[in-house]
Amino acid sequence: MPILALLVSFLPFALKLPYCFEAMKSSPAERLDWCFLVGALFIAAFAFPKIIESGLPKTAFSPLKCIALLPPALLILLGIVKNIHLVTILGGVLLPCSVIYCIYGWRELFLLAPAFGTLILSIPNVGLLLSSVLGLNGLLIRVVIALLLAAVVPVFYMLKNPIPKPSTTLFCLLAIVVLLAYLARGHYSNSIRPSIMPDFGKLIFNDFRGIQQSDSSIYKNFYGDSDIRRFIFTDKNNNIVNILQVSKIQNIHNVHPTTFCIRVSGYAIVSEQTLHIPQNEQHPAFDVQEIVAENNNQKSIFWQWYSTPEKSTASFLLFRTLYSSNGNWTAFLADAPVNKSIEDTRELLQNLIQGFME
Repeated sequence: MPILALLVSFLPFALKLPYCFEAMKSSPAERLDWCFLVGALFIAAFAFPKIIESGLPKTAFSPLKCIALLPPALLILLGIVKNIHLVTILGGVLLPCSVIYCIYGWRELFLLAPAFGTLILSIPNVGLLLSSVLGLNGLLIRVVIALLLAAVVPVFYMLKNPIPKPSTTLFCLLAIVVLLAYLARGHYSNSIRPSIMPDFGKLIFNDFRGIQQSDSSIYKNFYGDSDIRRFIFTDKNNNIVNILQVSKIQNIHNVHPTTFCIRVSGYAIVSEQTLHIPQNEQHPAFDVQEIVAENNNQKSIFWQWYSTPEKSTASFLLFRTLYSSNGNWTAFLADAPVNKSIEDTRELLQNLIQGFME
């Protein structure tokens, strides 16, 4: 009966595996997620003999321990209601942890916790989340965390340290969650702005003249069946602005943070910030994620934002959180080479975007 309960607890995670494999297939950022799945199995395979070696206890079930089932159950419910896959899968990973604790006790859960931690690293978007919050390579961060987790059980056995108390471990985990929430606060606080959806299809506004570029197999391979529109605009001084507009997004895993895309294109990131464009007489205030990057000694400015007919945000994390397939989200990317100064290029981009909103 305990084994059956444990197997059933893996069901929510198992039901999400097709989604995880589709993410690995569709998204370059998630392509190596399978490594963490395999790593979790290896870590679990190492921990199991340690558990059996000292004797698997008889069920240590207590009705009071059932409280531990509430957090993962609430996460699964929240993820289903809000259609947030990451939250649902996280709940699906934590549910077996709670069942192990309820049935067998804290020692067994602690020895298997590194395997479950590595399994969490395999969840789609975790790498992008860590990359956005910490400003580092998401894959590298996950590899480092996985190696540290893999070392937990061997180190405890070599040093012959006692298993830490549940309260100590829980405090450390909560401290990490609070730290990540603090670092991520800028991606969520005051990040919703009015809708910013310029009609670039008009092609002409004041000194700006544009052409719509033909379809490219490169962009189709990257964004799949989404509606992709690309424009090139010039002004009277022959300054160039490129526009990429991706709407009717069919697969959210085809959309990545701008920094990820331009690094892949060979650019070096010079700076990155959320830039606030203040309100004027005709246009509302809005935010863009600005990346200054350099390639072959030529600096360029990239402005990224996401919008529906009702709201917009410059935060990739907030966009991914709010996204739904029927939410009418459009991803915009405007970029221009820096010919004179960064300030002049910013003014060029602002004039173009606000001009085509009229």
